[in-house]
Amino acid sequence: MSSKSSRLLLVLVIIAVGCTKSDNPKTYPASGKVSYRGQTLTSGIVMLTPAESGHAATGNLEKDGTFRLTTFIKYDGAVPGKYQVAVQAFPAEGAGLPGAEFAGKSPPLPLKYMSPSSSGLIVEIRASDNHLEFPLKD
Repeated sequence: MSSKSSRLLLVLVIIAVGCTKSDNPKTYPASGKVSYRGQTLTSGIVMLTPAESGHAATGNLEKDGTFRLTTFIKYDGAVPGKYQVAVQAFPAEGAGLPGAEFAGKSPPLPLKYMSPSSSGLIVEIRASDNHLEFPLKD
């Protein structure tokens, strides 16, 4: 192998290593369950907003009311720290479509839970496996 080829190979290896390195902070697994008045919330999203600065995390609610948080890549969890939490419920049919909000029915959750600033929900993600429970009430 010529010295020119060796240098080219070395440059390619350095570039490949540099492209796979992430400057993102470490995340830790975080999952949980949401209920309202003792009933499982089956459609919606849980959103964690950093109390000060940092990276938000979100998780889609499954049919059993559970969720797994994502910050950078699917289900990677959340960065340690304190978060304000919002829970947004979706209608079973037509979620996200204009006019499909709740088809004339009242929302399945009090509106205060839709915003992290009004929900009153605060959690702390720790540098370990995190399980979050949100038993919501009126």
